[in-house]
Amino acid sequence: MTSAPHDGLWQAVHDRSTVYHFKSDPLPDGTIDQLIEAATWAPNHRLTEPWRFLVVEGESKQALAELRGELARRRAEQEGRGLDRVAAQVAEFSEPPAYLYVVQQLSGDEVRREEDYAACAIAAYIVQLTAHALGIGARWGTGLMAKDPEVYRFLGLSEEQRIVCFLGLGYERPTDQRARSRRPPSELTRRLGALPGR
Repeated sequence: MTSAPHDGLWQAVHDRSTVYHFKSDPLPDGTIDQLIEAATWAPNHRLTEPWRFLVVEGESKQALAELRGELARRRAEQEGRGLDRVAAQVAEFSEPPAYLYVVQQLSGDEVRREEDYAACAIAAYIVQLTAHALGIGARWGTGLMAKDPEVYRFLGLSEEQRIVCFLGLGYERPTDQRARSRRPPSELTRRLGALPGR
């Protein structure tokens, strides 16, 4: 790994990874508020502050996990698949002690919507980095539990709002570590410099 001027930040960016299995231990009081406060410092064009946050825990989280199971069952039946994976999906969704939904407040302007979506995604990443710095794991989710109208109804969201992602939060339950790697930046970068004839 290359060294960087701010080694702590560089280390956090490099070492943070998705957590797939969580302990049942609750997070200390105030922790999620701290993560949200960090998120609100994300860059956002014209200071629109387009993010809204929903914390789901306790009985609400369990009810959301049951909705996850119902939606998974329906999808499996529609696609003609067996229901053998549904229980596992509900169990996996139930693991984190809390979920933080990152929601975009939609603007009527299409260009601003794009900018605001990017700002909300950055805010969610700041939550992940801050959680990592506090020794807390995070799992970014989208898909069914971010798109289905029933999830929107459960969370009390309006048509002027869009779920950007949901973050499972909790302490990591140690399991076999997945190999982590990234392609070298040189394979992904093209540089433009001086223009010919100038």
